[in-house]
Amino acid sequence: MIEIEVNDERNTRIREKVGYMTSKIMNYVILVLVMALGFMNVNKMVLIMVASLLLIELALVIFFSNYFSKRM
Repeated sequence: MIEIEVNDERNTRIREKVGYMTSKIMNYVILVLVMALGFMNVNKMVLIMVASLLLIELALVIFFSNYFSKRM
């Protein structure tokens, strides 16, 4: 019974949509944080480190898109 629920296509699609929406919202949250830190004139190194999170996420999206497009 548990194996059926884990492999159920509906549950898989729900998990995919939840992950996508969470990622999308977190992008906006990080973007607002970067802008707020920029307006507060914080140290440039801190600003670059927080902004790099957006670049890392973009790189991961590209990597996993290519990986799963070849795998599926």
